Amino acid sequence: MLKKWFIPNYQNVESASVRNRYGTVASFFGIFTNILLGVMKLIIGFLSNSVTILADATNNLSDMIASIITLVGFRFSAKRPSKEHPYGYARYEYIANLFVSLFIFFIGLFFAKESFEKILHPSSLTIDVVTYLVLIVAVLVKGIQMMVYLDFGRRIDSNTLKATAMDSRNDMLSTLAILLSMIVMQVFHINIDGYTALLISFFVIYSAISLLQKALDPLIGERPSEELVERLQKKLKTYPEVLGIHDLVIHNYGVSFNFVSVHVELDAKMSFMESHQIADQIEDDFYREFGINIAVHTDPVEIDNPVVIELKEKVLDALKKYDANLEVHDFRIVEKKGAIQVLFDLVEPFEKDYAEDELISYLSKHVPKKGKDLQYSIKVDHMLT
Repeated sequence: MLKKWFIPNYQNVESASVRNRYGTVASFFGIFTNILLGVMKLIIGFLSNSVTILADATNNLSDMIASIITLVGFRFSAKRPSKEHPYGYARYEYIANLFVSLFIFFIGLFFAKESFEKILHPSSLTIDVVTYLVLIVAVLVKGIQMMVYLDFGRRIDSNTLKATAMDSRNDMLSTLAILLSMIVMQVFHINIDGYTALLISFFVIYSAISLLQKALDPLIGERPSEELVERLQKKLKTYPEVLGIHDLVIHNYGVSFNFVSVHVELDAKMSFMESHQIADQIEDDFYREFGINIAVHTDPVEIDNPVVIELKEKVLDALKKYDANLEVHDFRIVEKKGAIQVLFDLVEPFEKDYAEDELISYLSKHVPKKGKDLQYSIKVDHMLT
């Protein structure tokens, strides 16, 4: 409902302006609702003398600050590229996510400290109907917050909003735990206020560590999403001249702000001008359709050379027996006097580290020669997408 009211053209999530609007609306929604909840809980927390409710009120007010950080992050990430930062400012959103995660972590530590003091020095609680009503309203509001943040976060693929959604879920569970402790207090006359607050604080700290890991991943550099890789590969395979693709590399400078390079295999009989025209066409199409800058490198492939075809089949068969997870591309030969030089790139799994000499020795023993010696030149690499 919020997106329909406040986000024009809300379905066009590929648009940078629409994406920024999602973040802005979510941030203002969080600021307003968290101020409302924080003030209400502060009042009933002081009236009931409950450190758990006061801690929860502090958490809501801290969530308001986190929403402001998120808002600032989205605003900065929407800035146009400059001379100093030609790749744009979209990574500010990742930095905002990092600050939000750290903020939640320190709030959890604060809860833990207050909880220990409450356990050591318990005090009587004053509970009435208003207390229950405020807490029930808080549970409902936090549930709505979680759904809004999660919906927005999934639509624009924002880890910041997804993290905020998980924080709202934590707050909802925390408030439910407070309600439970109030009921236990009234029914069994057992004060578990401090213990409940401690349990909540541990849950908040655990969630913050998980969110922190997700915040750091894109800043360090992570593998692109399978959805994006499949979308780009599917598009590349629509060009009839493209016989194969490899070395697809995606550099991320913020959500929906990618620079891509790829090697496409073309018939070796194609002229330089023809292959260049195809590369240009791919680059133009990708920018218009996806808004992605892609650099296309063309690799010539001999598709009707019987020597190349036979040797490639034998090399592939041998390598599959060596390790079924190995992939080969850029396979070509250079015929010399008395020998055939076999050149190719080998892609190995990240957990493997095969030496070139080891692979050459294996192939020399398992690939039969046909009159001429086979000299191997192998470039070993890892799959980046």
